[in-house]
Amino acid sequence: MEGSTSDQNARVQVSKLLVQDNIAKYMRRLSEERPEVFTHSLNVAYLTAEIVFNPHFNELKRKDGEAYLVDIITGALLHDIGKLKVPNEILLKPGPLTDDEYRQCQKHTVFGYDMIVDDDSFSDVVKEIVLSHHEKADGTGYPNHKKAEGINIETQIVSVCDIYDAVTGHRSYRSSNDLLTALRILAYEPICLDVFLSLASCRDK
Repeated sequence: MEGSTSDQNARVQVSKLLVQDNIAKYMRRLSEERPEVFTHSLNVAYLTAEIVFNPHFNELKRKDGEAYLVDIITGALLHDIGKLKVPNEILLKPGPLTDDEYRQCQKHTVFGYDMIVDDDSFSDVVKEIVLSHHEKADGTGYPNHKKAEGINIETQIVSVCDIYDAVTGHRSYRSSNDLLTALRILAYEPICLDVFLSLASCRDK
């Protein structure tokens, strides 16, 4: 992927977004208070940007204008801002979470949505990504247990990138896993999987 048009566009666009006041205030807090989440959010945003700028991703050609693509990348950058309200002792716990701790962690989607829902500088696309990026096609996700038909394509893209980075990247509570493990987990999102497979293949060569 290095040197490709989609990769260049991705990095330029993410860099532009990081200095916008409405986004920078949240990213600054993440970098200071939740550095692991900050790094993850950047990774998810870069992956998302590569997908939405990929000329072969026909699903997005139905939408007009670059502003729409930028909204998806913005949602990727902000998808985990609700973790600012989840205690670090839960986020960084070096072992399994208790049921109560897991429920607390799950609340980050609603926390994040509440942080931006009244901010008119963010579109409905951004807000929906922040709220619903942990929904799953089979209805077992959260917070609203939506099924495939209720999860929009924008949110599915960010969800795929979120899971991929979470599974393949190192975390304080576990080592990284391999690409095959990530793809097995991602298999429930066939809408994005084909293009993501091609991107991941290029990255892992």
